Amino acid sequence: MSGFGEVLLVELAAQMLVRLVNELHVHLSQYPLSFLSPDRPSSRFDALSDRTGPDIARTIDETLQELLQSRDSEMTAFRVSVIHTFIKNDKSWPMIEYTEDNGTRVLAIMALDDDDSPERCSYIMHSIPSSASHSPCLADLTFNVSDFKVMKTLFQVAQHVWGLLQMPREDALILYCETHESSNYSTEK
Repeated sequence: MSGFGEVLLVELAAQMLVRLVNELHVHLSQYPLSFLSPDRPSSRFDALSDRTGPDIARTIDETLQELLQSRDSEMTAFRVSVIHTFIKNDKSWPMIEYTEDNGTRVLAIMALDDDDSPERCSYIMHSIPSSASHSPCLADLTFNVSDFKVMKTLFQVAQHVWGLLQMPREDALILYCETHESSNYSTEK
C-alpha cells in the first residue's frame, strides 16, 4: 500500500474510533451522575478507592486534578466504573464520567502503566460541552498515552463497553457477572 493509502486508512480508523467513543459517551450521559459535595472534597477519592484500591485511586485522582486545573474547572458530578474483560486475567481499566462546573460532560478511560505500583496513568478523554448536547463535531477527544499500544487498548475497552451496552441486559449480566441468578448482580448500568 502506498504512503497516501496508509494515511487514508489511519484517518478512516481514527474517525471510526472517535465516532465510537462519542456514541458511547452520549449513551452513558443519559444516566445521572452522583453529585460531589463541595464541603467533602475526599468524596471523589473515596469513590475511586472503593472501586480501584487506594494506590490506583491516588494516581487517578492526581491525574484528574491535573486535568481539571489545566481546564480551569471544578468537578460537580462523578461516576467511576471498572471495566473487565471476559477472560480471567485480572486486567481492568477505570472509566470515569464527570461533569464540570461549566456543564461540560467528560468520559475518561484510563490505563495504569503498572497496576502493582501505579505512578502514571494513560487515558483517552472525550468531552462534550454543554452547548453541544449531541453534536459530535463540537465534542473533543484528547489523549495522553505512554505508547500507541496503550491507545489501541483504550479504544478496545471503549468498544467492549459499547458492545456490552448494546446487548440485552440479561445476556450482558450473565456474561459479565457469570451468574444466572438475578439476585447475585448489581443493577448498576
